[in-house]
Amino acid sequence: APDSKRHAQDELFDAAFANYQRMSLSRHCVRLTVLHADVLRARGKAVEAAEKLIRATASDTMDLRCALMYEQAALTFLQVTPQAHVRKYALHLVHAGHRFLNAGHKAHGLRCYLSAYAVYERKSWTHIDDHLFSALAKHSIGMSLIEEAVDFYVRLLCNQENKPPQRQQIYLRDFCAVIRQHSPARVVRNLAIPAIDDASTSVELSEPSLEALEALGHPSHSFSKDGPLSWTEMDEALLDANRWRERVRQSMSSLQNLRANLPDRAPRNERCVVVGEHAFVTLSLSNPLQVPLELKGFSLAYEIGDTPPSDSDPASGEIKPWEWAEETDEALEVESQDITIPGGGRREVR
Repeated sequence: APDSKRHAQDELFDAAFANYQRMSLSRHCVRLTVLHADVLRARGKAVEAAEKLIRATASDTMDLRCALMYEQAALTFLQVTPQAHVRKYALHLVHAGHRFLNAGHKAHGLRCYLSAYAVYERKSWTHIDDHLFSALAKHSIGMSLIEEAVDFYVRLLCNQENKPPQRQQIYLRDFCAVIRQHSPARVVRNLAIPAIDDASTSVELSEPSLEALEALGHPSHSFSKDGPLSWTEMDEALLDANRWRERVRQSMSSLQNLRANLPDRAPRNERCVVVGEHAFVTLSLSNPLQVPLELKGFSLAYEIGDTPPSDSDPASGEIKPWEWAEETDEALEVESQDITIPGGGRREVR
C-alpha cells in the first residue's frame, strides 16, 4: 500500500507538471519541481529527484531559474547513497555556472565553475579544463579580477599540448590583449612559454677560456707564455694582492718573469668580471605551442646579489656581504632583441 501511494503521488506530480508546462507556466513548473524533489529526497530517491530538477530546465527560457535548478540537481547528486555521483555533480555545476553567467550573475557563475574545477583538477581531462579556464579568465576580467584572470590564462596556455593551432592562437591573443590593456607592467613568472632549457644555458665573458681555445685547436701554452697577461691570470693574482706585490718587487719587469712569478693558482670567484667587460648569456628556447611565437624586445632581467669583496678568501668559504652603492644599481647595460620561434621549434639566443 505505501508503494502504491507513492506511485500515485508521483503520477499526480507529473500530471500537474505537464499541465503547467502545456500552459507555459514556467514559474509554477519550477515551484512544483522543487516540491516534488523534496518529496523524492525524503524517500531516499536522490537520483530521481535530480532528474526531476533537470527536467524543469528543458522548457524554461529564463537563465536564472535554470541555473538554480542545475545547481540544486548537482547538490542532489552528492546525496546519492551509498556512493555520491561526483562527476554528475561537477557536470551540472558547469551547466549552472554557464546559466548564471548568461543571467548576469557573474559571482555565482564563477563560484560554480571553481567548485566544478575542484573535481576535474588533475584528472587530465584537458578539454574540460580548457572550457573552465577560458570561462573563468574571461569573466574574471568582467569582475575586475585581473590577477585571477592572468592566473587562469597562464593555466590555460600551459595546458595546450597537442591542441589545434587555431585554438592556441586565440588563447595566446586573448592573453596578450589582457596584459597589454589591464596590466602592462606585470611580470608573469610561471608561464613556461617559451620554455628554457636550463642544461644548455651558459654564461661567457669576452675573454675566451683556455678550455675553449684548446677546443678550437690552440695550444694552451701559447696563452700562458706569450702575449699580454689575460684577465684570468690577473684575476688570480688579485686574490692574493700582498703576495703578488712581493713577487713583482723581487722580479725583473719583463713579461716572462712576471708570468714565472705569478702566485700559485688559487680558487677563482667565477662571478668576478672586469669593469666594462662584455658577458654573453646563451639560452636555448623552445616553443611548446604549434603557432609562431614573436617576442619583441626580448632581454634578460637581473638582480645584483651579494658579491665577495676583494679581501674575502674564497678558499675558506667565508664571503662577506657587499653593499652596492646606489649608483651601481643600473650599472649593467642589457641588450634587447626581437626573436621569432616557429611553432613547435627551438632557437638558440645569445
